[in-house]
Amino acid sequence: MEEMAIRNLLKKGMNLIFFVLLIGAVITAVSMTTVMGDAQLPPNKFYGNVTLNGEPAPVGTVINAYIDGELRGSVMVESAGKYGHDFNYLEVAGSAVDDGKTIIFYVNGVRANETTGWQSMAEPRMLDLGATGEPEATHTPTETETPTVTPIATESSGGTGGGGGGGSGPTDSDGDGIPDTQEQLGCTDPDKVDTDGDGLNDFEETVEGADGWITDPCDPDTDGDGVWDGQDAYPLDPMTVTTPTPAETKTASPTATESSGGGSGGGGTGPTVTATETGGTPTVIPTTISTVTPTITSTPATQIVKEAQLNLGYKIEKYGTGTALISLTIQNIGEVKATDINLKIDHPVDLHVEAISGCKINPDFNRIYWSGEELQPGEEHTCNYTITLTEPRDIGIEANLTYNKGTQAYTVGEGGELTPKIAAPGDVPVKEIIVVTIWIAESIFGVPGFTAIFAIAGLLVVVYLVRRRK
Repeated sequence: MEEMAIRNLLKKGMNLIFFVLLIGAVITAVSMTTVMGDAQLPPNKFYGNVTLNGEPAPVGTVINAYIDGELRGSVMVESAGKYGHDFNYLEVAGSAVDDGKTIIFYVNGVRANETTGWQSMAEPRMLDLGATGEPEATHTPTETETPTVTPIATESSGGTGGGGGGGSGPTDSDGDGIPDTQEQLGCTDPDKVDTDGDGLNDFEETVEGADGWITDPCDPDTDGDGVWDGQDAYPLDPMTVTTPTPAETKTASPTATESSGGGSGGGGTGPTVTATETGGTPTVIPTTISTVTPTITSTPATQIVKEAQLNLGYKIEKYGTGTALISLTIQNIGEVKATDINLKIDHPVDLHVEAISGCKINPDFNRIYWSGEELQPGEEHTCNYTITLTEPRDIGIEANLTYNKGTQAYTVGEGGELTPKIAAPGDVPVKEIIVVTIWIAESIFGVPGFTAIFAIAGLLVVVYLVRRRK
């Protein structure tokens, strides 16, 4: 009898434990499912024709998609009048809570006439877009304005101390034409006219200026072809590497007046510097400088070349459920300093990317970057960032690295003495491009929590049914 009582007690205890675990699993699963309601779903994909002010949108036009005022996707026109073709869709990120919400499209900052609703698990959709008008205006310095750090008053009357009847434009500390408040929201530096140092000011890179291109103001080489945007005649086409001729200009310069002067000597004259009456930056008019090439009578010497050589490696670690930590290391194994180093990694819009250390993020392009830097021989730099994926899958991400090799030729004289060769006018720095594909296996992202909970609950149910049959 005692043995029977003990068995019954143990059975009741096991049943109680089972039901407690089952209820806990169900409650946790429901709560996890609620949380997952905000998780990213596969993006909506769009393609079609696009016009701007009645004309086919030119190559380089940027189309942005917004939901509730938040940027959810961007794509660049690669064939005039068309977007999203050849599987390069405009991908609009969203979750279950976005189902049915309106997507608003902008073409180069001009709102399109068409809208549509975000749909869960939708197939790629064709949607023709048309936009008419001008993008939101920003304060741009004119040729008659004298550059200054403080804002230039647009109207004024009355004495000092903020007299009535007047006002001033938004603060633009660096005078690049983009207000400080707007620069602080993006990746550009409000204290630098040219954030990425590519030779184009930030404002010119964000609008279709005289050059007709919109480039990345935080990436000196937008198309990754090894030619900086300020020197690249086709900054959005990596297959066409052409630099502008010396006669080409990208922005208007103050009108120059004839003036004689400049020093003389050494067989030539110096450049003439003139300025307009309205102020602004002086215009330098170069004049011909004659030089004398020395005659070398010695026998040809042996020549050696030294240059920088960068290696790009990466390591992937699990960083929690659904998140991976990526560490990219750049090492200079060459003999001279590497300069103008530019690392960039673009990610699909459904990935959540966060910079941890050694690099920055440009949220407009979902891009991790490290640009305008240099490394001495034997020096290395590591960029750490994380990516979060709501639906685990195998994924490949392309990392692009460009840099100036700092190539220097030497002649070897008697006794092994090295004499550096003087660079000739017009010599172009030797640049190298390294492309590495980062492969991340699905297993690194781990198993979602609610899936594991359901598995445990199912196992408990099986155990319970087996015990009842006994």
